[in-house]
Formats: sequence, C-alpha cells, structure tokens
Amino acid sequence: MDEIHLLNRWNSDFYNSAVLCFTETWLNPQIHGDNTIYIPGFQTFRSDRIEETAGKTKGGGLCLYINNSWSQDVTIIYKFCDENLESLHINCKPFYSPREFSSFLLIAVYVPPQACVKKALRTLADQIMEAEAKHPGSLPIILGDFNQANLRKELPKYFQHVNCPTRGKNTLD
Repeated sequence: MDEIHLLNRWNSDFYNSAVLCFTETWLNPQIHGDNTIYIPGFQTFRSDRIEETAGKTKGGGLCLYINNSWSQDVTIIYKFCDENLESLHINCKPFYSPREFSSFLLIAVYVPPQACVKKALRTLADQIMEAEAKHPGSLPIILGDFNQANLRKELPKYFQHVNCPTRGKNTLD
C-alpha cells in the first residue's frame, strides 16, 4: 500500500484515474474494514476470496477504486466467487458521461490459472448478459486478469483493448 500511496500523491496518471482495478488482492473476510486498503480521493469496493466457494484461502480477491471526482453514485450489483471465477460488478453514474450512456457497468474479473476456462467463461458470459439486461442504458466495461481465458469466445462483441505489455513483457488483461 505504501507504493500505491506514493503513486496517488505524485503520479498524475494515477490520482486522475477514474477507476483503478486490482486483482489477486489476497483480501479475505478476516481483513476487516477498508481503512487498511484506503486510497485518499477514492471509494473502495472489494470482493474477497471466500474459502467455502473457492476451495482455497490464498490468492484471489478483487478491488475496484472509483475516483470521487468522477463518480460518487456507485452501487455494488453483484459479487461472485468459485474455484473458476471471481467477479465484482458495480454500476457508476459519473458526474459527466456521454448522453448515450446512463451509467458505466464495471465488471472486475479474475480467472485463476488452474481454472476450468470453459466454465469460467460461460459463467462470466451469463453474468454479463444478465447485467446488460438489467442495465440496458449502461456501458459495460470488463477488466481484470483473465490469464489464459479469451472472453470473445463466449461474447464476440467484446474486444481486448490492451495490446501492450502492462507488467514486464507480459500483457495483463
């Protein structure tokens, strides 16, 4: 968290970001309160790995941070955690957005490396289609760590927009 606090203080790309998404946070229900992971100027939305449904205690976890200067009208829609997929769905109504969109539907995703990709993608596709049906005027944005999974196999209208290395020589989704 120290590095994140430094970035938030000194890096304009960081502190001006509307949304920050972290995967593999290792957060779990035993880590109480959001003060531990608080970033000034951002609202925190977390989805911890749940041992009973994921079958594991270590790893996983998702966290979305929404910049207070971009949106303060944020609602958690859905959280999901099993051995193949973790997802966190939130709906944001920013202070300004194009007229075509009533809100932004942000879906943070983590597909573990050992997951059954077919099951993970089918579950995620079902979740996305349900969210789109419930929020028809929203712009859905899916972000996170898909590892070997390719969402276009289940939802061909979605495109991977990150095409450059984001960590070392690897392009993380």
